[in-house]
Amino acid sequence: MSLRISGDEPPRRHDAKEHQRDSSVNCACPPNRPDAGALAQWRLGGFYSVSLALVLAGCTGQPTSTNELARYTVVRKDLLVTISETGSLKSAKPAPVVLRVNGTVVKAVKEGSVVKKGEVVLELQNKGLTANHDGAVLDVESAQRDLAAAQAELRLHALEADKQLADAERALRFAKLAQEHFEKGKDPLRREELALAERRAGIERDDAAEKAERMPGLLAKGFVTAAEVRTASLEADEKRTQAARKKRELEIYQTYEAPQEQAKLAADVIAAELGVERIKQQIATQRGQKEAAVRTAEVRIARKKAESEDFAGQLALLTLVAPTDGVVVYGKPDRREWEDAPTLQPGEDVGQNQTVMNIPDLNEVVVEVGINQIHVGRVAVGQTATVTVDGVNGKVLHGAIQKLANTPSPRGWGDDLKRFSTTISLTDAAGVAFKPGMDAKVEIQVDKRTQVLAVPVNAVLTRAGVSHCWVATPTGRERRTVKLGPASNDQVEIGDGLKEGDVVLVYAVEPGGDG
Repeated sequence: MSLRISGDEPPRRHDAKEHQRDSSVNCACPPNRPDAGALAQWRLGGFYSVSLALVLAGCTGQPTSTNELARYTVVRKDLLVTISETGSLKSAKPAPVVLRVNGTVVKAVKEGSVVKKGEVVLELQNKGLTANHDGAVLDVESAQRDLAAAQAELRLHALEADKQLADAERALRFAKLAQEHFEKGKDPLRREELALAERRAGIERDDAAEKAERMPGLLAKGFVTAAEVRTASLEADEKRTQAARKKRELEIYQTYEAPQEQAKLAADVIAAELGVERIKQQIATQRGQKEAAVRTAEVRIARKKAESEDFAGQLALLTLVAPTDGVVVYGKPDRREWEDAPTLQPGEDVGQNQTVMNIPDLNEVVVEVGINQIHVGRVAVGQTATVTVDGVNGKVLHGAIQKLANTPSPRGWGDDLKRFSTTISLTDAAGVAFKPGMDAKVEIQVDKRTQVLAVPVNAVLTRAGVSHCWVATPTGRERRTVKLGPASNDQVEIGDGLKEGDVVLVYAVEPGGDG
């Protein structure tokens, strides 16, 4: 990094080490005359490039020695203080392509290819995932067969349950009809029949007894024989016995047979009613079991389908498409210089959550630079910046600081400086053919010095912490001790020791004999 102080339009830098990160202060002054050339940048206290020509306005005469480059007339002017840094271009919308599953590369779009949104950029395979998906598909088919069988069992049970319940209800109706038949039919008729038989037997008994009572008188008159008398007496005994039997049969029926039959028929009704309830409970239990089997099969199908769909979704993730139009760049957008990007060669294994490539949208680019900790306190969001991109013929762009990190970034290999990541948005980059990662030289304006004295940095010589300039005099030259302000590769502010109009000598090295 370098801090640069410049006038209205800073000159182009031609530093031979322009791509090397450094940290110094830059001050560039505008020339005194319109036809003056740009001042070459020199590092104060660093490596001076003696091969660069320095043509300055206000110079008087030619160099007086082999190491005197020019003469510079000191004037007051407004100076712009800038911090210079070399960064790189990146897309403001990098669109990373991130793997969601592990896989082996089958085919990948070549790095640097221009792709359209939705175009396939990477194809992977995962044999284990494919096997799991195929197994899940077979499990779904098996579960569907189980469901079909369970549903058939449920339908068959419904048919059998209807028949069983109908049989039980029919048996109950028959039992109730038999009970009603006995109570309203058989029992009354039987009672009437036995009562009638008892009365008939009683009448026959009485008739036989009356006849037997008349027979002795008739025998005495000679109307009947003794045998007929004996027969009449025997018939009277038989009828009396029959009448007693009929009476006893009625009593037995009323006392024993009718209640027993009635109790039996009532028990048959109760048993039939219990049979109906038992069948209903059996049907409900079996139906619940059959329905549970159906639900289990449905749940298993849903689970297996979800597994199959999940595996199918993961298989779909093996084919990655471009999330936007852009240029394919392997690796993650914020990849460090020492981090290797995947080669994405066929057969290469890549891991889940790995950013294998990014497809930056180069219609909107930003510049990423690392600000040296020495100068980070002078940098703030919103400060303007000038960006020069050598990769597009030194195109000069303009922008402003969009974001400044609060903590330093991890150090790169061989970089002992702590740098704070800074993002600069560009305002006039539309239509420029950028490539991601192009180097960009950035100058951030951090201050403006109003009407100060400044001289080229090669007009100032510092020894043992004391700075001085060689000033041209009518008789030659003299050395003056000066107090320095902000300095850069090409200009340094003079706080004390010089006055406006002084002519200072600009040297490649300090003149011999006076150093």
